[in-house]
Amino acid sequence: MDIKQEKALRDSLANFILNWQTDDDPKALENAAPENYTRLITGAHIVADEASKALTQWVQAGRRAGISWADIGSILGISRQAAQQRFSTNAADIFSNEPNFNPRESKRIARKNITAFNEVQALKEEGAKGRKLVGATWLTLYFTQTDHPVENIRIVSLRGHSVIENYEKLGWTHALTWFPFQYFTRPLAK
Repeated sequence: MDIKQEKALRDSLANFILNWQTDDDPKALENAAPENYTRLITGAHIVADEASKALTQWVQAGRRAGISWADIGSILGISRQAAQQRFSTNAADIFSNEPNFNPRESKRIARKNITAFNEVQALKEEGAKGRKLVGATWLTLYFTQTDHPVENIRIVSLRGHSVIENYEKLGWTHALTWFPFQYFTRPLAK
């Protein structure tokens, strides 16, 4: 992103945060009561919290795509170590829609050395063997064996719930979310 694009993004976001409650009226807060400011503070806090979550999710997605900690640190103006400490996730963190997911359960099939680049092929190969996706973590996908071939897919989606609802209407089961990806599975059509 060049400096002009960064400035435009900052200005746009600042305008939203500063003006969402005042409709761009510079005098809207003259003689305002404290509760007017509490709404603005609450709104700014929500935007900051969501921005922090988005930054963490994009850094983690970038790491899965192969961006180094040194490059991430450079982009953010911090050291490699600071970037890693701030944004790394515990390798034990497993993404799954199954409550109390246990990767050591005897029926689990783990496929190792998975990256953003070979993941789609691995999902297809395991699906052809009748294995549906049930979980994921760094460099590993977890499957459960079924008695029929399945389709496992990964899509990029920033829309969250709406895309999940749309796919579920088409017969897919949502397996997990690992931003910015949504993973789905369904029995293979005969």
